[in-house]
Amino acid sequence: MEKQLASLEGGGSKTPPKPQASSPVLPGVTAPSSPKVASATQSDTKRKLATPRQIIEMIDHTLLGDQDTEADIQKLVDAAVAEQPHTAAVCVHRKFVKFVRSLQRNNPGKYPRTLKIATVVNFPSGKDCAEQVVADTEEAVKDGADEIDMVIDYDLMKKDVTAGATQAESLVRQVRAACSNSILKVIIESGELRTEELINAATSAACSGNADFVKTSTGKASVHATPEAVEVMLQMIERWNKDDSTGRVIGLKVSGGVKDAEQAQSYMQLAAKYRFGSEEATGKLDSKYLRFGSSKLLPVLRDALREDDTAKKPRIS
Repeated sequence: MEKQLASLEGGGSKTPPKPQASSPVLPGVTAPSSPKVASATQSDTKRKLATPRQIIEMIDHTLLGDQDTEADIQKLVDAAVAEQPHTAAVCVHRKFVKFVRSLQRNNPGKYPRTLKIATVVNFPSGKDCAEQVVADTEEAVKDGADEIDMVIDYDLMKKDVTAGATQAESLVRQVRAACSNSILKVIIESGELRTEELINAATSAACSGNADFVKTSTGKASVHATPEAVEVMLQMIERWNKDDSTGRVIGLKVSGGVKDAEQAQSYMQLAAKYRFGSEEATGKLDSKYLRFGSSKLLPVLRDALREDDTAKKPRIS
């Protein structure tokens, strides 16, 4: 892995990387799950683990099914705010943005505005024309979306990395202009891109287009987030962050397949390593830099919090 990532070290660039002669398929990107994720923290008991509370505050609690109903979305939002802390956001299809906003408007005590509403555009294929993507973004913002998760045309990137990167950067810029006051996350579908060269190019294009976050996956492909792909993305993201003189910080969203605290912790250690220079600095991470897109992670962490609270209560003899 270190050998494959060596080309990322050094000074940053303000344009997407040029195609390389060849790029190896990243280990762990060819299978839906990677044992390295789950085992990363199990082998090092000395590391200070992130708390369930900290991870919950980084979650975009997500429901993006084809048959979702308002009742389903209600359950999603209720789960997000059921206990403190609530998640960073809920992520739903565009047609449900108005519904979630109405919940917040009608019952702000239960559904606080600090819970952000995220939605998706150009999802999941990345094949919509730019005009449609921009129009969908403008409609989502008008309906009350706080955050836009957009997909690039990753198939074009696979066919022609230069053309794909150029188109991706252009589309990101157009969507950025359509949601200038919203958080913009760009989904590169790393499991489809598969190689360091393509993941590099897609990540750089997203950063160059002024994304706030680069996101691994739609959750609809056969391969979701992997540690190998995330490490490539983080190195490129941090090259852009170091080169940016304005103080703007681009973050990472890990989406797809993160189901437990151990997996989340391993990704947090990678993020801390590249952002702060130490895997031990996970306590410095927050939702402004790292997000987890997941439907299954929240209930697991809620259970862990309850167990912690129970363990802390004094026993009555």
